[in-house]
Amino acid sequence: MGSLFVQQENTVVTTVICMAFFSIMLVAIFGAILYGIAKHFLLKYRKQFRFFLCHQKVAAGSLARLLKMELQKRGSRFTTFVDCDDLNDLTRLFSYVGQDTETLVVLASPDILTRKWCVGEICTARIQRVETVVVAFPEYANPDKTFIESYSSIVPDITELANYNLGLVEVEETLRWISTLQTIALPALLTADAVDSLVTDLSGTFKAKSTTASSCPDCIILADLDNLEAAATAYIMLGLLLPKLVGGSHNSMPTVLKKDQKMPKSATSALMICSEGCFRSADVASNLLAVKDLKTCCILPIIAEDGFRFPSQAFYEDLVTNRQLSSLDLQSYVQIIKAIFQEIAVVFSPQNYSSTQEDLELRSKQVVWRLQSGDLKPLSSKLATEVSEPSPEPSVEQPLKPLGQAEQVPKVDERSDLVETANAPPMPDKIEPWESEENFSCATIISQEL
Repeated sequence: MGSLFVQQENTVVTTVICMAFFSIMLVAIFGAILYGIAKHFLLKYRKQFRFFLCHQKVAAGSLARLLKMELQKRGSRFTTFVDCDDLNDLTRLFSYVGQDTETLVVLASPDILTRKWCVGEICTARIQRVETVVVAFPEYANPDKTFIESYSSIVPDITELANYNLGLVEVEETLRWISTLQTIALPALLTADAVDSLVTDLSGTFKAKSTTASSCPDCIILADLDNLEAAATAYIMLGLLLPKLVGGSHNSMPTVLKKDQKMPKSATSALMICSEGCFRSADVASNLLAVKDLKTCCILPIIAEDGFRFPSQAFYEDLVTNRQLSSLDLQSYVQIIKAIFQEIAVVFSPQNYSSTQEDLELRSKQVVWRLQSGDLKPLSSKLATEVSEPSPEPSVEQPLKPLGQAEQVPKVDERSDLVETANAPPMPDKIEPWESEENFSCATIISQEL
């Protein structure tokens, strides 16, 4: 409206202003087009995975899972390949390394170079010039000249890689190349700080300081921390439980009990990570004896490895003669172990090939439900019941029968993903109904030999 009252107009100034705005519009449109084109090509040619974790399942499966979880916490751009999550076609394994991965991370356990698929992944990374980093376990050593020259006899099935155009010459060159790679030493004792340091070295980012740690945790995760895989399983469990338990009325502050750390008096529940040989650990024994003194603390067993076997009578007899445990109350310790397996255990094994992220999430929800259901009995009450009503022990005249007849054997129910303890004495021809509830334990199933 103001233009109606303008008596004079400067056509030169008006033209300059119009040309300036028109030029800005053209530049903006042209810049938006260039940005779209550049983004399209970046997305098209950017590799799918930032990291590929090359590992041996039995020795580093849980560590690989833990690293993937921690890397993805640092940012969505740190996509990480783990075979049990991302591999559906084995014939595409090496193409994932060569074409879809920016950095190959070799979790160098002692025997990784005897696994043909792991060696094939490393060979592919060398040939395709994929950045490669070695995370060396304490027992790992780079291959020497003797190992390389004898490799075909040490790993005879390595010739099968010829189907993927990887011959023995390429393998031997790769074994020499490994010693030239960037190496990150993994400490013997896996702690939360050690994992954070490793993830920082790989990603180049720093973890934000957490303020959720509590000085009075009530849910304690116990593990044989000298076993790296058991320790990794404990931290995986912690990572999955935290968002599900925090804010609850009880068992809301889980933590992994560190080595040489005393059992908190505030503990009301404990998760025992059962790995092979865990009950021979002096630290585990001391922690379980400490749980016994907490009147309201219950224990839920977690089966973390396929190699774990339920303790038998022979195991208990051998445990009593263990010199490393001679300073402890072994009689009470044996009773504690027996009391632990009165509860139905939960299978939680990240190193298994079938343990995808979704599977572990489901199993962690199962653990949460068990903790919050109120059905777990305190360890002290179980021990008191055993003292007042001792279970019969096999006599000398009746020696233990072979495994499967009188020895406790883990029995896995695949449908419910629970582990039950089978105690199988000789069965009568006719099974009579139970006379009282005292004869039946929720963790005991009588099975008949056919």
